[in-house]
Amino acid sequence: MPYYAGKFATLTIGGVAYPMDSWSLDQTVEEVEVTNFTSGGGRQVIAGIAGGSMSASGPYAGTAPTVGATGTVIFDVGGGSTASKTILLTSVKTATAVKDKATLDVSGSITY
Repeated sequence: MPYYAGKFATLTIGGVAYPMDSWSLDQTVEEVEVTNFTSGGGRQVIAGIAGGSMSASGPYAGTAPTVGATGTVIFDVGGGSTASKTILLTSVKTATAVKDKATLDVSGSITY
C-alpha cells in the first residue's frame, strides 16, 4: 500500500492550477432510514443524497477563481492518486499582511 507526501499535491479549478499549500475534500452521504417490521429488530439504512465540501488555501499568485462559479476541481495527492469533483465555489477570500505573504482561501460544495 503506497503512502503519499503532501509536497506533491496539486489543485486545479476549472483547468487552472493554483499554487495551494493545503486542501481538503470531505465527501458525505445522507443516510435514509428504512427500518420496518421485517428488519428483525435492527435499524436499516440506505444511502441518500451525496455531497460534501472542499477547502483550500495557499499563496495568492495574482489570480483567483470566481465565487459562485461551478467547475471541475481536480484534487491530486501525488503519485497518480486523484479525485475529480464538480464544485460550486461558495467562498473566495484574498488577504495580506505587511509581514506575510498574500493568501488565497477558497471553499465550496460538491454538486452533481
